[in-house]
Amino acid sequence: MTALSEVNSNIDVYVKTGVSNVDPTSLNSIDHERAPWIPLICEVERNQSSTQDEFYEYEFTNEYDFSDFDVFELKIVMRGSNPSRPPILNDYRCIALAS
Repeated sequence: MTALSEVNSNIDVYVKTGVSNVDPTSLNSIDHERAPWIPLICEVERNQSSTQDEFYEYEFTNEYDFSDFDVFELKIVMRGSNPSRPPILNDYRCIALAS
């Protein structure tokens, strides 16, 4: 994602996965609506911007071993202590790969 995030703000990204047709007899079948939100990891600090036009590229990755899924959701949480200067997202891309 490309974002502007100043000193007293932060951006967190979460993902949840599941299957669209849940098999109640399968232990590996996760109901998408009941799946937990898993936090993604960003290796760099997300509050580097010092001006209102300073956007940085941030990459979020996953260390969780997901079971089989065919649907996923992203949740982006933008936090800040100054409501007049929230984080700003310029764009984001999501790539979900099977292993």
